[in-house]
Amino acid sequence: MTKLIVLMNPLIAIGETRDFESFRAILEKATIEKITEKGGSSLFDRVMLFKALVLQNLYGLSDEQFEYQITDRLSFMGFLDLTLADKVPD
Repeated sequence: MTKLIVLMNPLIAIGETRDFESFRAILEKATIEKITEKGGSSLFDRVMLFKALVLQNLYGLSDEQFEYQITDRLSFMGFLDLTLADKVPD
């Protein structure tokens, strides 16, 4: 990670200077949890989805390209606090 810091990865700077958790209450109040009869998969964390929208906007990616980039880029996964085993939002 030290090399990434030296290279001035903007995602590290954004993650360290922005308190995304401070948006949690607003995001939870503004969104409605969808309840399914068949017990579908649980919704993604709202703060993580907010961070995903920030990334998508920052890099100007379409929905399809963004899903691919989250899966492909470790820097995107790290920014979103995802691991290789986690499901990626589509």
